[in-house]
Amino acid sequence: MDLIKVLPDTPQKEAVLHRARRLTDFTWTPVGDVPAYIRNVGNIVLPAGEALTGFPYSSTELNDNFFMENVSVETFLSAIPNPYSKLYQPGTGAFNSCCYGIVCNGLVRYAMGIDYRISTFRWYTIDGMRCIAEKDQYSANDLQLCDMLLRVHEKGKSNHIVLITGLWKDAQGNVVRIEVSEAKRPICVRRQFDVEAFFETFPCYSLVRYDHLDSVPLPDEETDRLLENNPYTDAPKIGVDNGNKANYLEGETTVVSVNAADKDVVQVVKDGVLIEEIPVVGKAVFPREFSVGYYVLSLKNEKAAVEFAVNKANISFTVQNKTITVKADPCDPSAEIVYMDFRELGKDVSGLAKYEILTAEEKTSGIITRCVPENAENFKIYFKNKYGIWAHRMINMYIA
Repeated sequence: MDLIKVLPDTPQKEAVLHRARRLTDFTWTPVGDVPAYIRNVGNIVLPAGEALTGFPYSSTELNDNFFMENVSVETFLSAIPNPYSKLYQPGTGAFNSCCYGIVCNGLVRYAMGIDYRISTFRWYTIDGMRCIAEKDQYSANDLQLCDMLLRVHEKGKSNHIVLITGLWKDAQGNVVRIEVSEAKRPICVRRQFDVEAFFETFPCYSLVRYDHLDSVPLPDEETDRLLENNPYTDAPKIGVDNGNKANYLEGETTVVSVNAADKDVVQVVKDGVLIEEIPVVGKAVFPREFSVGYYVLSLKNEKAAVEFAVNKANISFTVQNKTITVKADPCDPSAEIVYMDFRELGKDVSGLAKYEILTAEEKTSGIITRCVPENAENFKIYFKNKYGIWAHRMINMYIA
């Protein structure tokens, strides 16, 4: 039976599908074992040398190394061929999965061009996001391209969201094949189903639609060029464990790796000034704690360099009568405050209690006053520099 593929009817819908496929169709081969986790299986690895399709799944709330948010495509691409990158270190993400990753709502937000983080628990707080039909109240013919399926939290089950990225109809106009794209442990995937298998796979999901699809940004040409013409295919002559154009926090150790042909010198340039020269011979790996600033490390005898930033934020706050006033300074004139979020009580901080959109005045002054949401205990302030978004370490509002 010949099927008719439903095509996106606007450039914005086409952009959503395009960005989703960046995450599900990206092919790469790790040079080391990548820590991962699968429910009902436990900890596994994505083995070195095995070609993979799709970005790896990992919840990295504690270290904030989310693809397309805190970690750029360029940074991730540069980490893949470096055997000393954090990608291959013992897992620091949830369930000891890799320290770089994306989660289910991250894939959908990136595809939709929603440039702030919000948990799946609070999906309907996104402006323009609404439920079309609850579970068991819609048919395949109700689905549209770029719709979402949302499973809300139920006892014994976690929540999840997937994106409808393909529909096929028969000659009578009935939907008979459905494609979904999702960030799913251990890797982002695109999957196709007939109608029966679709509802068997997603039996407890509500149908969700985004009313602002007409404002979705079009594809970013620079990101497309990077993915299509990956400049990071070989082990770097010089690299750092977070990857090229990455952010570190003050006090965090940077692991520098060198693969020189012979004797060479690592030149350390901070904020445009040469501050140190480190002799090396052949392969060398050494940890170093750098002070706050922007760095370029290069080899004197070869055309090879890596750049990164070490960041610091001065944060002070007072809490009185369920109101918090925060003073935030990124200690970097070129950085800006982008947003704030509250975190929930307890050890499990995977959910965001409340995302805070800041006013222009708050971003400029660095003074933010908010009512503390119910059950919130922790908060973070997020900043942005030329390498992307970074956050200070999580702060508990009630521990001196």
